[in-house]
Amino acid sequence: MLFLFLCVAAAFTLSAATGNPPEGWTEVTGALELNHDLQTTPLQFTKNYHFEAGSTSKVEIVLRNENDDDIIGTVRIIFRDPPEYRIVHCVDQKGFLSNIPKEPNKIWEIRRIKDDSNNKIVIHYDGELVADDKVTDSCTSWGDEVKILKFHATSAPDFYRAKPAPVQSCDELKVPDDAQATHSGQVDVGTVVTVTCLKPQLYAFAVTCLPDSGEAGKWSMTDPKCLENSTFI
Repeated sequence: MLFLFLCVAAAFTLSAATGNPPEGWTEVTGALELNHDLQTTPLQFTKNYHFEAGSTSKVEIVLRNENDDDIIGTVRIIFRDPPEYRIVHCVDQKGFLSNIPKEPNKIWEIRRIKDDSNNKIVIHYDGELVADDKVTDSCTSWGDEVKILKFHATSAPDFYRAKPAPVQSCDELKVPDDAQATHSGQVDVGTVVTVTCLKPQLYAFAVTCLPDSGEAGKWSMTDPKCLENSTFI
């Protein structure tokens, strides 16, 4: 049982003059095979495409398990006008549910999720649902876990990366009027903010942005106050 999400996460701007990959991305210069557990870590990629009627330009990502000869399927995006997609061994080639913008260099994201109650493929583009396909009972190969990804030289993306883990953050720490903080605005988890009280006496104490569930962190002290005869240091 599985979900496969194919999402566009955000705009991806490359230097047209240099073509240098941004930090954290790997350029694909030919056929490539990489170990990648698609169940635990989404794959992101970009392609400098142009929609043309009748075009055969495409990106194909072959999905395999740990057995060299066992291909689970292939995710294929065809950059014709209008664009189409196919999940090989499961979903015949067809158009998306919504219009896909023609601007290139967006981030496409593939993630596979398996559970006991669902068996379908969902595609998002820039946060919008553009495909929702139930995987039929004949798609037996899709029961395996994807551990290896393969790009062919003629249909590879331009750049790829494992999706970075989200960085938790804390909203701006609210301090008393008679105090100053070393940081303002949103800060990442692990940041230590020093609060200096000016009244009723001069002293300082530290508040730390700690990890919590979800994407938001939590402050070690939620309502810092400046107190008389405080022993904070």
